[in-house]
Amino acid sequence: MIPAGMPITRPTAPRSAPATTTQLPARPGGTLGAVSEPAAGGWSIGGVAATTGLSPEVLRAWELRYGFPVPSRTATGQRRYSAEHVAQLAEVLQHRQRGLSVPAAIAAVRRVGAAPPTTVFAVLRRHHPTIAAHRLERGAMLAVSRAIEDEACAGGGRPVIIGSFQTKARFRAAEARWQDLARTAAVTIAVADFGRSVQTKRGVVRVPLPAGDPRHREWAVVCDGVDAPVCLAGWEVPAGAPPWAATFECIWTMDPVAVRAAARSALALVERSAPDVAATAAASLGVDPVAGATPDTIERATALTNRIVAYLNAPR
Repeated sequence: MIPAGMPITRPTAPRSAPATTTQLPARPGGTLGAVSEPAAGGWSIGGVAATTGLSPEVLRAWELRYGFPVPSRTATGQRRYSAEHVAQLAEVLQHRQRGLSVPAAIAAVRRVGAAPPTTVFAVLRRHHPTIAAHRLERGAMLAVSRAIEDEACAGGGRPVIIGSFQTKARFRAAEARWQDLARTAAVTIAVADFGRSVQTKRGVVRVPLPAGDPRHREWAVVCDGVDAPVCLAGWEVPAGAPPWAATFECIWTMDPVAVRAAARSALALVERSAPDVAATAAASLGVDPVAGATPDTIERATALTNRIVAYLNAPR
């Protein structure tokens, strides 16, 4: 462990590997200068454990539970940590020495120099550009959203469910339904312009949107679980239409890797206001999914499509 007040030890490369030098920016909590880094792609988990005092078991647990840090992988699947990862872990340990919980310490390190949270839609378009985008009116968005929520219940698991409602009024219209969803979900989170503080009512964690956050324009439903990963994300087109006639450019997917990216993006905002809630949700997500379709992808896609059609065809 690194005692409080002691400067962060500069990690050194293993003697057997040639080292290069990486200049990292100074970060609060420790003094960083030129940090030696192995040319072979970074530190192994054993090397990080020896440098920080954190066991490999703890490093794996933090990666699984908090998504921190996320090392790169070699062709054979071995973890490789960068100099920045090592510095961040050292800062977490210093925050722990000052009395912060693990999730709060990790959140504090992540906030330093972090970009503002982006929207779920933007994350999916950036990292999964092959997913087609469509323009839907509010009624169609509601049909897709409810179909996703129904499929989350039908899966029989305990998913993490996150909804971005834009306004408190729009959440209130769906509040009873979301309280019912919370009965069997692992974690249920609603994001909207709720005010200043995080509140939990009847199982739904209400997370306020900061002023000016781009998610004030976003409609999103993310259901991440082993049985039924699916998400919808869309941004409201600024056409000046009344709320009931609003149009959204949206994407939806059942790709488990894309859904996990959407969930982590949504939790990045939650972490700033409620790190313990975000940590619980991240722990409930479990191991990151593997790319590619599962054997039941076609059956699940058909079931979801049928639910969407049923909602669209229902009398209004």
